[in-house]
Amino acid sequence: MSVCTGSFILHAAGLLSGKKATTHWSSLKNLRDLGDVDVVEERFVVDGNLWVASGVSAGMDLALEFIEQEAGEDTAGKVQSFAEYYPSGKVYGSFHLDPNAPGYLKEKR
Repeated sequence: MSVCTGSFILHAAGLLSGKKATTHWSSLKNLRDLGDVDVVEERFVVDGNLWVASGVSAGMDLALEFIEQEAGEDTAGKVQSFAEYYPSGKVYGSFHLDPNAPGYLKEKR
């Protein structure tokens, strides 16, 4: 598992070659430039036993999905409730308009 630019550590360890992965939107080009990673612009990506999230808050989504897969939906729901993690979906400001922002942010336009 990695969050944000931790995908570069996974790559350096030889774990991302030929795999789907993501990273923080500002580093997507750098991840693509490595040449052997199928870069996906999603909040998180699961490819086999590799789990990578695009950024810090996406790490919460990744963690909840992992908990659901390992311990079930009810357990993930309890964790979500205790963490009070209910993203509103509201996009603040205009950073999502950056031409380098990932596709899932551009849909908010």
